[in-house]
Amino acid sequence: MKNIIDNLNIVTIQVGDDYADIQMFVVNKLVLQEKSAYFAAAFSNKWTTIKDDKCYFRKPNISASVFEALLRYLNTDVFDLSVYDPSACLDLLIASDEMIFDDLLEKVQTYLIEHEKLWLETMIIDVLNIIVPRPACFQLRNYCINEIVERDARLLFESPKFSLLEENVLLLLVGNDELNIKEIDIWKNLIRWGLDNINNISDRNIDECKLLQQTLCKFLPLIRFFQISPNEFDRYVRPYEKILSEKLLEEYSQFRFTGIIPITNRIIEPRLPPLRIESKIIKPKHAALISSWINGKSEIGQSVPYTFKRIYRASTDGISGKAFHEKCDRAGPTIILVKSSGSEQILGGYNPLKNGWKRGWFSSNHQTDFAFIFSFDNGRNLSNAKISRIKENAKHCALVDHPWDGPCFGAGPDLWVSINCSKKIGQVVNDTYEMGIKDHDVFFYWDDWEVFQIIKNKY
Repeated sequence: MKNIIDNLNIVTIQVGDDYADIQMFVVNKLVLQEKSAYFAAAFSNKWTTIKDDKCYFRKPNISASVFEALLRYLNTDVFDLSVYDPSACLDLLIASDEMIFDDLLEKVQTYLIEHEKLWLETMIIDVLNIIVPRPACFQLRNYCINEIVERDARLLFESPKFSLLEENVLLLLVGNDELNIKEIDIWKNLIRWGLDNINNISDRNIDECKLLQQTLCKFLPLIRFFQISPNEFDRYVRPYEKILSEKLLEEYSQFRFTGIIPITNRIIEPRLPPLRIESKIIKPKHAALISSWINGKSEIGQSVPYTFKRIYRASTDGISGKAFHEKCDRAGPTIILVKSSGSEQILGGYNPLKNGWKRGWFSSNHQTDFAFIFSFDNGRNLSNAKISRIKENAKHCALVDHPWDGPCFGAGPDLWVSINCSKKIGQVVNDTYEMGIKDHDVFFYWDDWEVFQIIKNKY
């Protein structure tokens, strides 16, 4: 009897579907049941087969190499993902999700985000198709959408694999308000996706226009047609007017004469204006809001009238006064962006002076009414953004020369960043500006900071 019980605690698992890949693994059922809710359920139901007092289980939709990696994870204290290529890690992610190895699922997502950024960008279509339908992969999904697609939607929409995007994935993306791409480019690529995918509709008695309308019917309500110029509408949208409603066409005709968006179409928020910014600290949506602040406004407009040109990054250009001043003196208007250590907080300031950050003690050239400082409590949204403008009659202290050098706003200093590589510190003391950009006056450590030249667009 004891031998029978011992035998039933051992299971032979057959993995692989292709004959060449089929392989048998003999494992302890109790170990798998303890680590995986999937196997706990599988071994307690009728999914196993008992033959000659031995237990057998088939798992054809997982390869031998992936299952071997799972067993290695279960039987070792240190599991090194770097020995696997990123594609194998993605296969391991799928298996971990299906078989509910929660710890491994989190480990693989973290590894890909921290060590395979370039691969994720290159394979963004394939990755999104896999992770979007899997709720447990939210960490990797959020990274791919927030840090790759929203930063540069061209990686997605201009990919030769764009037409391979699954419908549910594309719906999620087209509904995103923060796609950094023109609305007309979304439309053109959506038409391309639709035309390439109408072959999936089996009824060939329907004409192509009707097929296209059926394919895109879920997407059309998500397109911000009123962010498309009349010229672009006539050139790229009008040829497909048969797939659009008569009501939309009529309302757009009214819009092009009045400039007023019909009330029925205001329920869809305009997307953020397209903007490129080569930053590791902020995203285009932050830059769009900063542009509005520069123009004295509090909300993002339909277009961004500035180009953000990065001229300095501490981590790559050198943390020294020499490096900073060589690149930033006489640069004209600039913004400073600082990533605070140990948190997601971003601090920054706008310097509107023509002489940039050239030092000049007590110089009248440092006086301005238009400087401001700001903060974002995290890099994901704008709802917690703070802006603090120079106090009335304090323009002589808007920008000051800090005794230790480095960009400095206000006499507090209201915001100062050290350029000493051995002391990656900064300071915030509310004094010259209207309010503090931190909850209290404090020294802080920073991970990195950047300077961008603000160039007024000519058109």
